[in-house]
This record gives sequence, structure tokens and C-alpha cells, in this order.
Amino acid sequence: MFPHIARWTRRRGRPAGALRECGQAMVEFSLVLTFMLVLIFGIIDFGRAYICYVEVTNAAREGARLGVTGATTSAITTQAQNTAGPFGGSNLTVNVSYLTSPGLDSQIQVNTSYSLSFITPVSALVHLMTGGGFSTGPFPITSTSTMHME
Repeated sequence: MFPHIARWTRRRGRPAGALRECGQAMVEFSLVLTFMLVLIFGIIDFGRAYICYVEVTNAAREGARLGVTGATTSAITTQAQNTAGPFGGSNLTVNVSYLTSPGLDSQIQVNTSYSLSFITPVSALVHLMTGGGFSTGPFPITSTSTMHME
């Protein structure tokens, strides 16, 4: 009816390229968001793995400290389990061995190992991004402490 008014409103609306720019922004956002999430999840899981390593190392050291006083293997294992804090559950294994060498003092060696699983989907995202060349866990965190017997 009024073609000149319809033409004017189309021109005053969004330009034809605005929809394409909106789509481009969404694609850029999705790419940046993917990398940001991998970074954030990596920071969370790396921090958790570091705390786990510190606790497992401390558990091995405390077990060896108790062992040099002549404690039993079960007491050493219990001490290491209790010292490991939140990582002292069923995933923590403690091995106690006594080392003797001719001409040297006897030594005790305590090995601790924890099987750490990620709490975020970072391993699945990295596995997806690398094409399957990355292990998805669980990851073993081990520590050994050796001390001379008193």
C-alpha cells in the first residue's frame, strides 16, 4: 500500500551485516569460553593435585619419622593414613620396607601413593581437544621417605 514507508522502515532497522556480526560474536565467544573453562578447570585441578602431593609427601615423612623409633608396620601405616588428611582414605596405599646395607645403619623407607581423580571435566576437554592423546586419569601421586633407624 505504502511502499515508500515500508522501504524506509527496513532501512532504519538493522543493517543486513548486523546479523552476521552477531553470529560472529557468538562464535568468538564460544571459542574464548572453551579455552577459559579449560584454563579455570586446569587451575582448580592443578591446585588440588598440588595439595594432594604435599599431603602424600607429608604422610610418607611422618610415617618414616614414627618408624625410626621402632614402631610396628601397622602403626606406621595408621600414622601415614591419619596424616594424609582428606587424602588418607582407601585410595592411599602405604608400603613400609626396612633397608639394611653392610657397613651402614639400618634405614626405613615409607612409600605412599594416592590415586587422584579430577573433579572438573578438564581431562575430558583436553582429551577432546588433543584428539585422544591425553590420559583421563586417575593419576598416581607417589612419594618416598627414607630415614636412618635410631
